[in-house]
Amino acid sequence: MKKSFFIAIVLALFFSGCSTKEHTLFQDAVNDQTLSSPSSISYTNKIAPRDRLSVEVLNRDKPVVFSSISAQNYQDPVRGYTVSNSGIINLPLVGYIKIAGLSESEASKLLEEAYREYLRFPFVKVDILNQRVYVIGEVQKPGIVPVTNETLNLFEALAQVGDFTDYANRTDVKIVTYIDGKPRIKTIDTTNINSIGMANLALKPNDIIYIPPRDIKVYNTYLKESVPLLDTINKLLTPFVNIKYLGN
Repeated sequence: MKKSFFIAIVLALFFSGCSTKEHTLFQDAVNDQTLSSPSSISYTNKIAPRDRLSVEVLNRDKPVVFSSISAQNYQDPVRGYTVSNSGIINLPLVGYIKIAGLSESEASKLLEEAYREYLRFPFVKVDILNQRVYVIGEVQKPGIVPVTNETLNLFEALAQVGDFTDYANRTDVKIVTYIDGKPRIKTIDTTNINSIGMANLALKPNDIIYIPPRDIKVYNTYLKESVPLLDTINKLLTPFVNIKYLGN
């Protein structure tokens, strides 16, 4: 009886020192905004210096094949065209064009106008190849989600990583974004119907979506880690209990 009582005291002291903080990211960060009511937030990804672009040029729905003695006019089949630090891209026929700051659709229209001087019915499709967001924490498949259609919202990103795990804290989803080089955190309660109504909440390139664990997972982790400790305590106490019984 005393042995069980002593173990109970040790357990109480052990768990009283447990904290979910060491198992949860961004605990010391200050939330920039808590989103719990309807809001219309939109964002369109813009082409930035050092971005890699896929540029497909067609004329009357037929791909245009360019020939040039300049190798830099050819698009790398994997990396695409690289936007220079000054925001300029070098393309066949039209040469150097400033493209940074434009969306994919805006860049396509600009290049169509440029190619109209050489082609009768130009059509240009521009895709940004290297923009992505990161999803970590309690989701089925944490990882990188590419931004392929100019915009990507929270729920689209979650759908691509297999949704939440059973241990996910759905009331405390955090989006870490950078504004003027400084991190900002927004918190969303996905169990709130008003929050779910904000499906147009778009993500910016390099945003981090973090889904923290619920407390139950943290305590389960501590319990699993405490098993060796309890086994050691049991082995230490057993001789004293046996001595007591023998003495009686």
